[in-house]
Parts: sequence; structure tokens; C-alpha cells
Amino acid sequence: MLTGLFRTLVLTLTVIGFQADDVSETRALRDEGSGHATEKVDIHLTGSIDPNMLESLQEAIARSHVKIVAISSLGGQVDVAIQIADLLDENNISLQVSKYCLSACAQYLLTLVDEVEVKPDTAIGYHYNPAGTFLLLLAGGFIEDAEHARWRDLYRRALSSALAYAQHSADPALLFEANIYRDIQCIGDLWTTEGNDGEGPFVYAVELRAHYSYWVPSLEHIQRVSSQNLEGWWPSTARDAQLAFAMHAETEHLLPYRILFGSKTEQEHKDIMQDLELSTCED
Repeated sequence: MLTGLFRTLVLTLTVIGFQADDVSETRALRDEGSGHATEKVDIHLTGSIDPNMLESLQEAIARSHVKIVAISSLGGQVDVAIQIADLLDENNISLQVSKYCLSACAQYLLTLVDEVEVKPDTAIGYHYNPAGTFLLLLAGGFIEDAEHARWRDLYRRALSSALAYAQHSADPALLFEANIYRDIQCIGDLWTTEGNDGEGPFVYAVELRAHYSYWVPSLEHIQRVSSQNLEGWWPSTARDAQLAFAMHAETEHLLPYRILFGSKTEQEHKDIMQDLELSTCED
């Protein structure tokens, strides 16, 4: 199955030899008997997931006893989202998701935080992420030499992302699925950065042009890959997912978008992997 392949690839990454110094090695366990996210919200987080959001949350937690944090976000920085997920769980804080939770919000907060409540008609969307992208390029033969220094920055981000899932008792296969299920058409731009003394360029992100903008997994799929306590609303059909996006599309600039809803069967997994061929976009 795809999950088995992903785990094999993750194991391969861990022995390549790169260093991921910024990856946390421990995670505090949540106290037993914590309440669910059904009470009064203490903090509302909106906008991009960035260092400013993290700092505001840290300051609020330092000032008072916080039990519930609400968020509406189109996404943001992966490393910051992981830090926020860690911070919430370490402090036994529940997360309430409303209106829209896309990209890093869905993949690292909605999926990883221990106690989550999703409010009705929330637009939920999974797509590009470092771990899924690196393993997609590796499985598709686009990266011929994974040990080449050129890929070190993308690798480090991928490993940090996958380890966050493992530390939160979630299956990182979800990150791979978030890429391949969107029907990748071709590989676009490679975003690079220069190292010290003119070293590089090092690839830190890759443009994946896909037929679908977002994938919305079924509730059963999320419950299967995550050990969290997830309550509240979740789209039960493709129409539910589309309507949730439509409610916020105009004000939050979600257009144009194509939504893929639901899970894949084991045979569909195999067919996708068998047909996986990656090429560079011509334009």
C-alpha cells in the first residue's frame, strides 16, 4: 500500500546523512482527563501562520490561563504551524477551527493538535507540503540523487514535517497523499537559496502544478491516520466541501479552485503509484 511505501521512503530519508538540527526530539504528553473544545474561546487567531502569530499566542499563554484557541487561516509557514501545534498540546489547550483552515492550518494544526473542534461549514483543504513533495519527487524519479547537497534544504523541511507527524502520533502518509491525490500535472519552478560563501543553489520548495487545488479527505480517513480527539463538523460529501469553500471564496480569495473529496481504495493507491510519472512543465 501507499502507506507502506511512504514509511519506507521516510526510513530512507533518515539514513541519507543530512542533519536536521532544528527538529524537536521530544513532545510533552497531554494530561489525561482534558476537556473538549466546547467552552468559551480564549484567543482568536486569524491570518497567515507566521512568527507574529506564534509570538502573540506565546504572550497570551504567559499572561493568563488559556484553555481554547480558535483559528481561521489560509495557511502559512510549516515550521511555525508545527511549533503552534506543539505549544497547544504542551499546555493542554484545545483548538477550535472555523470558516477556513487550509494548507499548513489543516496539515499541521487541524490534523496534529490533540483536541480539535471543527465548526460547521469550515473550508478544509490539504495540498503542497515539504514531506509529501520530497517523497513524491523521489518516488517519481525526479530526484535521482537524494544525497546531493542541492536538495538538502527541501530534505530538512521534509524530515521536520514528517517527524512532527510521528511525534504527534499521526501517520505521515497523509502528507504524501495530499500531493499525489491532487493529480500532479508537471513540475514547475524550483525555488532556491544561496548558502554561505556562495554555496548552492539549494532547493527549498518546488512548484507542483496539479489538476486539483485542494484535497479534502473523508472523516474516516483522518480518524484512521490521527489519534487526536476530533469533534464537530466535517464534510460528508464532495458537495459539502464545495459549499464550504464557496461560502468564503469571494471574501478570502479562494477562487479559482478545484476540490477533490474523499479517500482512495487500495487498488486506486496502486494505480496512482504505477502511473506516477513526473516531468518538467514546458511553459
